Amino acid sequence: MSKSVDDLKLAITGESNATKRYLAFAEAADGENLPNVAYLFRALSEAEQIHIRNHRQALGEAFEVTEDEAKVGTTLQNIEAAIAGETYENMKMYPGFIKDVKKELKTDQGKMAALSMQWAMKVELVHENLLKKALVAVQAGHDFEINKLWLCTICGNLFIEAQSTEACSVCGHDSKYYKEQG
Repeated sequence: MSKSVDDLKLAITGESNATKRYLAFAEAADGENLPNVAYLFRALSEAEQIHIRNHRQALGEAFEVTEDEAKVGTTLQNIEAAIAGETYENMKMYPGFIKDVKKELKTDQGKMAALSMQWAMKVELVHENLLKKALVAVQAGHDFEINKLWLCTICGNLFIEAQSTEACSVCGHDSKYYKEQG
């Protein structure tokens, strides 16, 4: 699984850097009196940590992540940068990684890697769409209107509303795995 191992390491590194970047973006949003955008960025950071956990489990080995410096701008710039990152992941990075993994799918590790990457790819699209809604609000001079966010602790999917009878639209797990973001 050498190509897939490399892909998993790249995915873990990217998600680790996104986690730190989103926390820095949340602080910037707080500083601009945009608490709901900050709330969204913190939820995104926690969701990315779930991707890291899933990818690490599929990888099955430890390695050192290369950390990038988080470049922080205005909240508007930060949202735009986050959208670009999420779009890249769901449109290019993960689809390419999934192709690599499917070539090497003969092992349980390969199957776990493919599932982890498929979940992450689908969730990154959800993240992108939430960020686009936040962008529209901030461009209009407002905070993002949101009451509560729920996180699927299995795949990192984010929900604006959660109902106890719903299953996650990405991984299919029951709502008992949802965690209200606070």
